[in-house]
Amino acid sequence: MSTAPADHAREAEASRLHDVRNSLSVLRLIVEGLRDGVVDARVDMRIVDQMLPHVQLVSDLLDEEVRSDETRCGAPSGRPVQIGPLLEQWSDAMRAKADQRSVDLRVVIAPALPLVVCRRGQVARALLSLLDNAIRHSPAGEAVVMRAVAQRGGVQVQVDDCGPGLPEERHDAPIDALWPARPGGRGLSIARTIVEAHGGALWATALPRGSSVRFYLPTTARAGA
Repeated sequence: MSTAPADHAREAEASRLHDVRNSLSVLRLIVEGLRDGVVDARVDMRIVDQMLPHVQLVSDLLDEEVRSDETRCGAPSGRPVQIGPLLEQWSDAMRAKADQRSVDLRVVIAPALPLVVCRRGQVARALLSLLDNAIRHSPAGEAVVMRAVAQRGGVQVQVDDCGPGLPEERHDAPIDALWPARPGGRGLSIARTIVEAHGGALWATALPRGSSVRFYLPTTARAGA
């Protein structure tokens, strides 16, 4: 059964609001830290680097809302992107939220990764959703690890957490519309839509402790990206 255009528009708007709320929650944490003296921006200017990606993302999403009619008519094509710096940027951007929950946020990037063709802002949204989900489901004192490794024709990105894990029937399965409902389900849905638009799939794999969500970005453009 096909989905009506109005349903697509409502889902796109709900996804944008979800991502705006995620970024604003991190910005609020940082601003409250500045107010309470936990962070001194005069000493630690890295706080600006943590805030800037969220400000840019919210700005882009609001622009997308204004251009919704244009967006429905077709998405711009992807551009070559270095995925390593993008992962590092969003690891820093989510540091405040990880620190609030006493979660250790790490990034492991393989050397000499190829450029991938993608919409940088959309991939940033996918990373935000996956990191937010992993941080919220990991107990205090545990780690969330974001990795990027080269694969034939592209790069695989994965976010590993130490959360409650996966149902047995989902130990190595694509995240699809039938994925069991759980807190953070909208974030996974947003990431899945973005990855599929780039010609890939979002997979969940069980770990000895926790789970790993993985997706692939090609070095060449795919239809819909």
